[in-house]
Amino acid sequence: MKLIEDANKEALERILSADPVLIDVVPAREAIPELKERMILHAGPPITWGRMCGPMQGAIAGIIVFEGWADNLDAAFKLAASGAVEFHPNHHFNAVGPMTGMTTLSQ
Repeated sequence: MKLIEDANKEALERILSADPVLIDVVPAREAIPELKERMILHAGPPITWGRMCGPMQGAIAGIIVFEGWADNLDAAFKLAASGAVEFHPNHHFNAVGPMTGMTTLSQ
């Protein structure tokens, strides 16, 4: 137990003593070369449309409309369910997104 406590203390000390610096903000298309049209990166493990929770499906539908791949949410839900959109975990592309955060070319 002492070993874990010491490791946690060291980790926290490193975090608190860090001096993060923002270098740049660029669209995902520049930061993730493998990203392509009609591809959405999401938080969590690999998952199919039918197994996604409601909030994740809603976020997907929202980003589909935002990207202009569908004119409204109903059309976006249909597009997502059709298999015409690729879903991949952010971490497969060395990226990260919180909860239902989505990553697409223009994000």
